Amino acid sequence: SVHKGFVDGYQSIRSRVRAAIQSHFDSPVRSNYTLLLNGHSLGGSLSTLAAVDLIASGFIPAHRLHMYSLGAPRVGNRDWAKFVSSQVLIPSQSHRITVDEDVFPHTPTRQMGFAHQIGELYVMGADKVYVCDEFEDKECSRSRKPFLSASAHRRWFGVENFFGKRGCNA
Repeated sequence: SVHKGFVDGYQSIRSRVRAAIQSHFDSPVRSNYTLLLNGHSLGGSLSTLAAVDLIASGFIPAHRLHMYSLGAPRVGNRDWAKFVSSQVLIPSQSHRITVDEDVFPHTPTRQMGFAHQIGELYVMGADKVYVCDEFEDKECSRSRKPFLSASAHRRWFGVENFFGKRGCNA
């Protein structure tokens, strides 16, 4: 099963996402392009659901989709994570990026039955990246418990990221 809040969030944007992708790929010039989905935090969960939906429904072939989630919470239970990892997403094209002591990838909890799909890239500090190929790999972000922090959620590759009034002026 999948977290209801994440599913509801994705359902609220699904038709617009599909329409935008379809209009992009309808152009003969772009017909062989690869789609890149990415998102941070909740956006990472929505990107994961979008990737699974687009591939499982046949909307786009798996080999034409790459997905990167950054600091995303767990989306579904272990059965869902196994299904997604083995039958939907291509592991070399699907990456779940976590950082240092970020607390959000540890929510919802494993004790509640939730699990991540495989494909974790664990970032430590400014320049160390570990490739983790197991479910909930104890050598990666899971190794940081109980030393988790919400402030780590905005620090990537040693850089503190702020948006809005405190950061990006775009």
